[in-house]
Amino acid sequence: MNLKQIEYALAVVDTGSFTRAAERCHVVQSALSHQIARLEETLGVSLFERSSRRVRLTPAGEAFVQSARPALEATRRIAEDVAAACGEVRGQLSIGEITSLTELDLVDLLADFHAQHPLVDIRWLMAKSELLIAAAGVRHRVQFEVTNIRLVEKFAKRGLAIGLVPARIANSFNGVMSVAIEDAPVRHVYAIWSMHPTPAARAFAQLIEQRLAVRDGH
Repeated sequence: MNLKQIEYALAVVDTGSFTRAAERCHVVQSALSHQIARLEETLGVSLFERSSRRVRLTPAGEAFVQSARPALEATRRIAEDVAAACGEVRGQLSIGEITSLTELDLVDLLADFHAQHPLVDIRWLMAKSELLIAAAGVRHRVQFEVTNIRLVEKFAKRGLAIGLVPARIANSFNGVMSVAIEDAPVRHVYAIWSMHPTPAARAFAQLIEQRLAVRDGH
């Protein structure tokens, strides 16, 4: 068993296809299939149920995945940890953000991070957050869901909707009326990361702490 065989098998799991797995791993399908067959021979089990329509894991394959993913990740971490010990941060940084996050300018933060650590591959996913209107006890009906804060301003300006936004965002809008909500529910925004962060994640968390300290005057 070797790491390449493990990587190929997990690629099949992730893509659901030997053909797509081969494309993802940049190898011909016959080579990938041969390596997975050798892996199954070494383990003495079949990892996949193969049919003309789909590829599914066997019970043995499911057990394999549970151990193989952390093993492959730990192996990839070796080079990153060694490089970090020598003062070079590299690897991948994956960030998930809610659209209403306004405490920090994440674009500027990522630009600074990239300037400091150009070898890190950054991936950023933004998703919707729930409005606090219902929590405030206001009867409402959601008709428009947007991911851009400026669209809230545009909808409100045309009389199509109302929005609940932080005070400093409301103050930046033009041509709309804003009303402060008293006794509004307080929302706390947290940055969370793995208990065993990669060097890139540790470096980014440190940059967040530094930026917040400057903002708060510490």
